[in-house]
Amino acid sequence: MRDIDLLLIEDPATVPNVEDLWKDLELDRIIELASTGTNIRKGDYVLMDESFSSTNHVEASLVAYDVVSALVDSGIFVWYVTFLYDFTRKFLDRYSEHSVLLTP
Repeated sequence: MRDIDLLLIEDPATVPNVEDLWKDLELDRIIELASTGTNIRKGDYVLMDESFSSTNHVEASLVAYDVVSALVDSGIFVWYVTFLYDFTRKFLDRYSEHSVLLTP
């Protein structure tokens, strides 16, 4: 994983492939989370805040569903903050008995 504490970009249009950079950083974090070197295990909690938002809503919903489903299926509790309607509907269709949806 690349070590980046703060990345400031005043005008994303001036940075080539900035969307790819964000996707790479998000995927690196998920890979690190899932790697055998982490201490996350069954019964632990993971907070994800608008993860995968660097891509379009369709792609983001698909990736979010796969990642969150895998974590939940592994016995990990996930708090996921999102505005991705497609992800929310699909996830609740499968996991409604074990999910709480908080809306404003």
